[in-house]
Amino acid sequence: MHGSPISLHVIVPPSVQPQVVIASTSEELDDLVQSYRGTLRGPGSNGTTHLILRSRYPELSPTEVYEIVSPYFNAVQEERHHRQVADKAFEEKARNCLFKFLNDKGIKYCELDRTVEKDGKAIAEWEGIVEVDSGQVVLLECKHCITSVLYSILLTFSNTNLEGNSRTSSQYA
Repeated sequence: MHGSPISLHVIVPPSVQPQVVIASTSEELDDLVQSYRGTLRGPGSNGTTHLILRSRYPELSPTEVYEIVSPYFNAVQEERHHRQVADKAFEEKARNCLFKFLNDKGIKYCELDRTVEKDGKAIAEWEGIVEVDSGQVVLLECKHCITSVLYSILLTFSNTNLEGNSRTSSQYA
C-alpha cells in the first residue's frame, strides 16, 4: 500500500450531490479523477475554490466537499440545454403542422388545454389536444432525438451537389 485510505465527500459528475468516496490510496483517488478526465476542486479561502494537485490529496479534509470538474461534463450540460430548446422548437413545429393539416383539409376543430388535471394536479401533458367536429380527440405527443450532426458529411454532400455529381434535393421528393 502506498498511503493511508482517504474518505472524502465528492461531487462526481454528472451528479450535483456529494457522495462519500473512499480510496485506498492517493493513486486510487487520482485514478477516479482521471477516469473523468478531470481535476479535483475544493474550497479555498474567502469562499473561493481552487484546483487540488494530486500531491495534496493526502492532506484533504474529510469534512469538506470536493468536486471533480471536467470540460467533458460542461459539454454534456450544454448539450442537455440545447436539446431542451430544440425539443420545444420541434414540438411547436409539429403542433403547427397539425393545425395546418386540419385547416388545409377543412376540418373544424377546437384546441383544448394541453394539460390534464385531476384534483388540481397535472397528471398528463401533451404538445397539443384538439377536438375535431366529429367529436374525436387528437392527442399530439412528440418524441425525437438527434444525437449529432456530422459537418464533414454535410459539407461533402453539399460539394457533390454543387459539382453535379449527385442528385439534387428536388429529385428526392
